[in-house]
Amino acid sequence: MDFEYYQNKVQKVATFAIDSRWGQGRNAFGGLTAALVLTHIEQQTGLTDRDLRTINIHFCGAVILGQACEFTHRVLSKVWRQNFFTILTCALPKAVCRLCGG
Repeated sequence: MDFEYYQNKVQKVATFAIDSRWGQGRNAFGGLTAALVLTHIEQQTGLTDRDLRTINIHFCGAVILGQACEFTHRVLSKVWRQNFFTILTCALPKAVCRLCGG
């Protein structure tokens, strides 16, 4: 299972487990988790055709390897100004994200 496998999976289903090869100890790598959170949010909010400039992700808990995790999000605030956007969202129940782009 490579990165593309998980990237395609998060676009199709919201709940799945991450294999133990993608972590250290019992937690999934933060980079993989962040990339999957971003892919999920882009798909759900229609940002796939926008240029992302920055993303801040604050993890509030671990994604445990081998256990199903659910990728969900709830938009907390959204600002659109001409060619720039800022979205604050709560994702995974274990992460808070801020996305900025144009």
